[in-house]
Amino acid sequence: MLIKKRFLNTKFKAVTGLMVATAIISGSIFTLPIDNAKSAGSPYPPTDSEYEKVWSDEFNEGSLDTNVWSPYIGGWNASEVQGCYTGSAENINVSGGSLNLIGLYKPGVTCNKGKNKDFTSGFIETRDKKTWTYGYFEARIKMPNNKSTWPAFWMSPNEKRYGDGWPMNGEIDIVETKGSDLDYAAADAHWGKSITNKTHKNSHKSDLPAGFSNTTDWHTYGVKWTEGKLEYFIDGKSYHTVEGFGQPNAANTPHGPFDVPFFLRLNMAIGGTYIDGPGGKWSNAYNVV
Repeated sequence: MLIKKRFLNTKFKAVTGLMVATAIISGSIFTLPIDNAKSAGSPYPPTDSEYEKVWSDEFNEGSLDTNVWSPYIGGWNASEVQGCYTGSAENINVSGGSLNLIGLYKPGVTCNKGKNKDFTSGFIETRDKKTWTYGYFEARIKMPNNKSTWPAFWMSPNEKRYGDGWPMNGEIDIVETKGSDLDYAAADAHWGKSITNKTHKNSHKSDLPAGFSNTTDWHTYGVKWTEGKLEYFIDGKSYHTVEGFGQPNAANTPHGPFDVPFFLRLNMAIGGTYIDGPGGKWSNAYNVV
């Protein structure tokens, strides 16, 4: 059966560093001054004496703060994602202290480069507006439950210091979930010399904190980023750590490529190779929960 109307609504309620909620985002972001971040070794949550809260967005103004956030517009030319991202209020809106990212069935919609898709969705980022090197970032998020959804809270480098191709400059995935498995959430980090010569270190379902289940409930997802280390948290519990960014690595520094300014991203992908489904890739984009 084809989905004929709105089928997902992701809320982000807090961004610290960043907090997110069900297709609704709101929260705040905490980052350390760089000198402190280099030696930070204390557990979550960071105390006021260790961390300085430098920015947050509670989505209380009734509209997206365009001084901080920009919509990503167009298709995503990787992972067989099946939607076009738009800046329309029907895909991205703020209400009730939450940011809503919404997916819609729009057969034949045209993305960039003349490619047609069957869905639209929302994607926002702080590229060129808010960037950080090291710190603690979190978001309170309530994820959607449609089998075709692939929401993510992640970070990308603001400049291509170590080369032009992905993942030469790194990628920090604070959390990714699958609408096809509501007890699944994962963290990851990607780096390498080219798309065919790369590595990543992702968490697995077995790594999740005891008692974690149902991503359609509100959960807080975070990462503590210090020199040479990424430590991931769910609801204040550490569950995955990446240390030492070994070869293949395009950076020529001990802690690269994760030693440059990164920006925040929140998106709701529809379909894609990350999702489990009858076709093994993206065919489940056409299945209703």
